[in-house]
Amino acid sequence: QMEISYSGFDEQTFAFLVWEGGIAIAERAEHVDLESMQAMAYLNENLTELRAEAGEPQNWEEKGALRWAGVRNKYFFSSVVPATPSRYSVELQAEYAVPVPEYDYRIGFRLSRNGTWEGLLYIGPLDYEELILYEAELERAMDLGFPIVREISKVLIVLFVEAYQIVPNYGWVIVLFAVVVKILVYPLTHKSYESASKMQELQPKVAALKEKYKNDNQRLSRETMKLYRDEGVNPLGGCLPLLLQMPIFIALYQTFSSTIELRQSPFILWIDDLSLPDEVLVAGISIHILPLLMSAAMFFQSKMTMKDPKQAALVYIMPVVMVFIMWRFSSGLVLYWTVFNVLQIAQQHFTNLYKQRRARPA
Repeated sequence: QMEISYSGFDEQTFAFLVWEGGIAIAERAEHVDLESMQAMAYLNENLTELRAEAGEPQNWEEKGALRWAGVRNKYFFSSVVPATPSRYSVELQAEYAVPVPEYDYRIGFRLSRNGTWEGLLYIGPLDYEELILYEAELERAMDLGFPIVREISKVLIVLFVEAYQIVPNYGWVIVLFAVVVKILVYPLTHKSYESASKMQELQPKVAALKEKYKNDNQRLSRETMKLYRDEGVNPLGGCLPLLLQMPIFIALYQTFSSTIELRQSPFILWIDDLSLPDEVLVAGISIHILPLLMSAAMFFQSKMTMKDPKQAALVYIMPVVMVFIMWRFSSGLVLYWTVFNVLQIAQQHFTNLYKQRRARPA
C-alpha cells in the first residue's frame, strides 16, 4: 500500500505519478520476455495494451476511470493501482531502441494539483490466484483469450493448481487431464466412429445416387440427405468431438502460454520446462521430440480411421502440417495433444476388436 502527499503546484502545473524503465527481462531466452512485454492500462472497464515497435515511439493518452496501469513481461507484472477508480489522465509510452534490441516503457497518470494519493503498488508474478485477491481486476493483465475461452482458462488454472497439490508434477497433471477429457468425450467419439462406419457402408448407395442424378445437383443433394435420414446417419457426426474440444484446446494454449505455474516446471526425461518447446540437441541441431511423437500418433490414428481411398493423401499430409504448427508450441500443450491422440488410438483399436468379434459367426 502507498500514500503520497504533495503540494505547491500552481494552476499551470500538475503532479504526475510515473513508472519509468519498464520491467526487467527475467527469462533465460530473452525473446520470451521481449515478445510479451507491453505497457497496459485498465481504463473505463477496457484494457489497453501498448507494445514497442521498431520505428517511431508509441504513445497513448486517455481520460477516464482508471483501475490500474502497469507494465508486464512474460510472467511478471508491475502495476500502480489507485485506491478508488477515480478519473485520471493516463499516458502509456513504448519505445524500441536499435541497433541493440532494447525496450523502454513508461506509464503515468496526472494527479490533482495538491493533496494526497493512496493506492497499491503491485510488483510480482502473473499468478491468477494471487492477482484476484486484490479485487482490482489485475488478472486482466493475463492474456487468457477472448471472453468464452477466458472463462475456460480460469477454470483450467484453478483445476491445475488444485490437482498439483495431489500430484506435484504438472506434466502428470496434464496427462491426467487428457485422460479425463477423453473419458468425458468418449460417448461422442464412439458415436462418431459408428457414424463414420455407417457412412462407409452407404458409399455404394451414394455412388448410385450420384450416377442417377449426375445432371441435377439439387436433386442429388436432397436424395443424399434423405438417404442419410432414412439410415439414421449424421454426416457431421465425426466432427462433433473435435468441435467440442477446440475451445478447450485454445484455452489450454492460452493457459500454458500465460500462467507462471508451468514456468521452468519439469516433467520427465528431456522435458525440463513445460512452458517452452521441448528441446534435444542432435549433432548440434535443436530437435523438438514431442511434436514428432504427436505427429506419429496422429498418423497411426488416421490410418486406423480413414476408409475412403480418395482421402488417403490426408493420412500423410496432416501429420506433417501438424508438426509445423506444433513445432514452437509449449511442450505442455503438445504433451496434452499427444496423450489424447494415443488414447484415441487405444479407443479405435478396442472398437475394431469389438466389431470383429461381433462379425464372427456364432
